[in-house]
Amino acid sequence: MAKQYKVTAPYITVLVTSGDGLPRMAGFYRDHVLPPEVPDAQIKAHLDSSLIEEMDVPAAEVAKVNEEGKAAAEAASDVLLRAQRERDEKLGTAKEGKPERSDPKSAWVAYAVAKTAGTPGALTETEANDLSKAELVERFK
Repeated sequence: MAKQYKVTAPYITVLVTSGDGLPRMAGFYRDHVLPPEVPDAQIKAHLDSSLIEEMDVPAAEVAKVNEEGKAAAEAASDVLLRAQRERDEKLGTAKEGKPERSDPKSAWVAYAVAKTAGTPGALTETEANDLSKAELVERFK
C-alpha cells in the first residue's frame, strides 16, 4: 500500500509539473486522490489547512476513487456550462463557433459533433466523448 492523499475540501488547486517539465495548475474535487507528483510542500500546506487527509489504499482503489471523482467533476462542469449557455442566450451573448482551449470537454464534444454532422465519418456524441479533451482540441484546432 502506498501513502495517498484524498481531498476533503469541496475543491483544491495544486501546482504540479507536467510531462514536459513545465509547472501547471491542477484542480481536484472532494474525494479525489491526489497524484504522486504533487510537491511535498503543497501536501503539507493542504494537510495543515485540513483540505486533504492522508490515507493508505491499494492502487486499484485509488483508480476507482479517481474515476468517480472525475465523473462528478464532469457532471458539475456540464451543469455550469448549461447554466452559462442559458444566461448567454437570455443576454444575447451566446458564443458561436469553436470553443476556447479552456472551455470544458463537454463544449468540445458538442462542437465536434456539430462540426462533423452530415459529413463522412461524422462523430456521434458517444464517439466524441470517448476522445480526451486534448484529442478533441488537437483534432479541431
